[in-house]
Amino acid sequence: MPAALVTFALMVAYWPGISGAATTPRWGVGVLFALLLFFAPTVNLRRVHWLGLALIGWLLVTLIWSEGRADGVDQAAKLLTIACAFAFGSTLHDVRAIVIAACCGVAVSSALVILDAIGIGLSALPSYGAPAGLFYNPDWMASAAALVFVAAIATGLWRWSALAVPALLLSGYRTAGLEVIAAVAVMLWPSLDRAKRAIGVGVMIAGAAAFAGYKIVHGADFGITERWALWHDTALALTVFGHGFGSFWESFPHYAQTFDLAKSRPEHPHNEWLWLAYEGGIPALALGVAFAVALVRTSIAGRAVLAALFVESCLFFPFHLPATAILGAVLAGHFAGGLEPVGAVARGSRLSLRAWLYWPRRAVGSGRA
Repeated sequence: MPAALVTFALMVAYWPGISGAATTPRWGVGVLFALLLFFAPTVNLRRVHWLGLALIGWLLVTLIWSEGRADGVDQAAKLLTIACAFAFGSTLHDVRAIVIAACCGVAVSSALVILDAIGIGLSALPSYGAPAGLFYNPDWMASAAALVFVAAIATGLWRWSALAVPALLLSGYRTAGLEVIAAVAVMLWPSLDRAKRAIGVGVMIAGAAAFAGYKIVHGADFGITERWALWHDTALALTVFGHGFGSFWESFPHYAQTFDLAKSRPEHPHNEWLWLAYEGGIPALALGVAFAVALVRTSIAGRAVLAALFVESCLFFPFHLPATAILGAVLAGHFAGGLEPVGAVARGSRLSLRAWLYWPRRAVGSGRA
């Protein structure tokens, strides 16, 4: 129950009149998962936990040469909050109460955007562009709503998932639709034959092409054209060991050749994998990929949630937004809790090696007989 209350607070935390009214309070709520971790069962460390710890350790090391050390310290605190949420999720045997609480929290923003859509206007909250409920930015709201919706259908809570639909649809954020499509495809994939899988892949490719074409033709506040320019300049600025944790804001303007800084100064490259490579270099990217691959071995429900997060991470920055980062960490940690412990893997490998070493002796002995 306390974890469910924290999750609900995570979705509704909003403090008007302060900088980061929709993000700063949510990071504060996320810290509560670190406190809950003290009262939770012991975390059984899996391979994925060690990979995550290695990634965190390397990013902290890069603070030594970071050009934005102050921002790096701030990001380090948020990263540790996400790590605590992941660890807490690993102790949970059932995550449905947290998903229901998240659905109820998003329902508040759904109700507010519905009021705005019908013209009642009772939610006189500042927003960036379209009405965004308690998230200020409609893209941030849709990102959280998409994750909550996918988590609900993946865990069998179909009725509760309806609470996230208004926030998902009325935001106008089309990337959220790609997340849902990817998650549904992952859940349906095992039950489809080869022909239906081919059709499904074709539909997804056509949908992605249509999405990109719409963005290019009609434009957006930060559409495909700007993203390509941002990705191009970020990719050209990559180094072996990275520019250091928290350095993107400070150092990217020196490498912006195609991207127009007169329009905006990005805090992230709108791609979490590029961000990881830019700030942490090849070691961080390799550890991040290994961490993601280790998580893929989880259940179908876990893969659906991870698919939604992966799509979002390629086009946005969900791990820098508290609602998606912390809830995603709790869910991923829960599904990772079902993976095989490191000790069991080591014992299995040792037994296999012992059998392999013993085989020649047994073969020689049988030959002598």
